[in-house]
Amino acid sequence: MTVAYRPEQRTPEMPHSLGAERMSPRGKLQTFRELQKATDNEHGMAFVKSADGFACVAIRSLDGKNVISVKTALSRSQFGEVLENMLPIPETRSMLYDLGMAYANRTPIMLEGGTAIGKTYAVNRFAELLYGPNAKIPDFYCNGQTDVSELMGKYVPAGLKPEQLVRIHDYLKSPAGDA
Repeated sequence: MTVAYRPEQRTPEMPHSLGAERMSPRGKLQTFRELQKATDNEHGMAFVKSADGFACVAIRSLDGKNVISVKTALSRSQFGEVLENMLPIPETRSMLYDLGMAYANRTPIMLEGGTAIGKTYAVNRFAELLYGPNAKIPDFYCNGQTDVSELMGKYVPAGLKPEQLVRIHDYLKSPAGDA
């Protein structure tokens, strides 16, 4: 379950925007304001429980106007460990929020930017937040000559077996191979 909370889409009659489920008053977040308050820290993130009992990570946008909540496989203590090792710089927070929005909407995202600005760092931290410290994400290092086939895949023939090489060599030596 992934829920995006946007205050501009909230009305007094609908405190839970975009299909968020009503959460019980027993320690679980109920409103956008409570999510804002929970994520009002240097990292802009909080560990929360959804109405159906799933553990979620709430990530706040830099301007504080939006909060995204995504399911996680982490426990509260594991979440704390990931947060301890995370640098709370604005660029990382912004990328984490954008990654959360893309993940929530099931849309692809491409991070673009100069060398050493934290793209790989942010993606690895996002994977840790969702799947734990052993999560591994494949890296694709692109440049101006990167082709779509490198990202989408292409046909690469497997190596030939020795007997296949002999057959090809024999064919090329034959009269049929001269043609």
